[in-house]
Formats: sequence, structure tokens, C-alpha cells
Amino acid sequence: MGWKHALKKLKRRFRLRRGLLLAGLLCASAAAWLAHDEPQSGGAFGEPGVPAAAMEEKERFEVVLHKRYLCGEQYEPLGFHTWDEAEALLRGHAEWKLEGIDGSRVVYAVDVQDLSPDCRNNAYFGLDGNNSLALFEGKPGEGRIVRTFFQIDVEHLENSLPRETVSELREGIKVTDYAEYSSVLSTFSEFALPGAEQV
Repeated sequence: MGWKHALKKLKRRFRLRRGLLLAGLLCASAAAWLAHDEPQSGGAFGEPGVPAAAMEEKERFEVVLHKRYLCGEQYEPLGFHTWDEAEALLRGHAEWKLEGIDGSRVVYAVDVQDLSPDCRNNAYFGLDGNNSLALFEGKPGEGRIVRTFFQIDVEHLENSLPRETVSELREGIKVTDYAEYSSVLSTFSEFALPGAEQV
């Protein structure tokens, strides 16, 4: 009879310890779950640097759109927004990407298949020093190269096109919109050297 009584005592102790262990595990799980649910200092968008306090207080931040054109770029202010509004703005424009968060400024970026307003006044196609077709900001030889496309077979070009067209390319062909840009690229792509990298 003594061993049965001792066994019952052991079972009671085990149940009590198991209950305490389960209660402890439940408390630890709840604490971890609550800690995970609170805003972290990592911030909105999964980016570091956004203070959790700022999100809770619905502080407003400057939001800017960085437009990256084929030639040129532009920063367009989109006003001041809370994090929720800024995220909704991003979700509403599938073509936008988060470029970065700089202090109290959120910068989105979008690639635009056109020339920037500034570039429309000063964009020229021409040949660089390696006889590659390039887009210049300013006339070739004077302006800076914005983009290089492919190397031209100059001999084939000179034998196939009128002298005026070749001279115009050397001096710079002004382009003011995407249609002209595409037309010049299409025309001169026929004279790309075999194996030349085409962009």
C-alpha cells in the first residue's frame, strides 16, 4: 500500500509541475507574440530608420517622386503624408518603387520612357570618340554623354547615307521627344557593328 500512496504523490507533483511549465510557456508565447505585433524601430516599408514613435503619432513626412527619364531626371514633391498614406500612395502606383528613406523624407522612383522637360531643350544624338552612337546633353564634343548605345560601322554609314546625314550625325541631331528619339535609334541601329552591344 505504501508504494501506491508514494506513486499517487509523485503523479500529483508531476501534474502540478506540468501545469506550471505549461502556464510559463503560455506566458512566454503571449509575450513574444505581443512584442512581435508592436511597431519596430525598423519602421514602415521594412526599411531601417523609421522611428516607431513617429508611426504611432501619425507624424507627417515629405514624400517625393524621383522621375528617371531616358535623358534627365526630375524630383516632384508629393506633399506631406503619414506612413499609412505614403504606403497607400505606393500601393496605388504599381510602377513606382521605394528608392529610399532619408530622415523625414520618403523618396519613390519611377522610370519614364521619355525625355525630361530640361533635356528636350538640349538633347542631341551624335558619335563619341569611339564612333559609338551616344545621346549628349548639349552638342557632341561640347556636351556631356548621357547614354551610349552601340558602335557604328562608319564606313558602311558613309557609303549608305547622304553626306549631309552623316555630317548632321557628327554635328549632332537634336531630339525633342520620344518619337524623334526612337526614330534616330531605329535609323542608326542598321549601322551597328556586328556584335556591338545594343541598348
